Amino acid sequence: MRFLDGLRPALYQRVDVLIFNPPYVPTPDEEVLKAIREGGIEASWAGGTDGRMVIDQFLPQVEEFLARGGGRCYLVLVDENKPKAIASYFVAQGMDVEVRFLFFMSEIEWLLNVILVNLYCFIQ
Repeated sequence: MRFLDGLRPALYQRVDVLIFNPPYVPTPDEEVLKAIREGGIEASWAGGTDGRMVIDQFLPQVEEFLARGGGRCYLVLVDENKPKAIASYFVAQGMDVEVRFLFFMSEIEWLLNVILVNLYCFIQ
């Protein structure tokens, strides 16, 4: 079961703007699993190796939720999450990607703006 499965019936291809601020801080995988098991606050920031434990589960589900012809996903990342690799993943899925740099609390964060393009919708 994927963590967005409960939302699929109501939101499949209906989301215009999807904002995702995942637990992205790189931590040992054991810290994430312990936080989930014990219900600890660490689960809100602990992202596992490269900070991508939850992000990598989220990526394949984005296209299913975004509205055809213009849905957008805003994803908050740090450099350790390998934003260029994530952008390449979305490009391989046929999405347009724009990466923006933001400065927040003395740390560079990435805002990945994914624009789903479905040319079929524009032609019709």
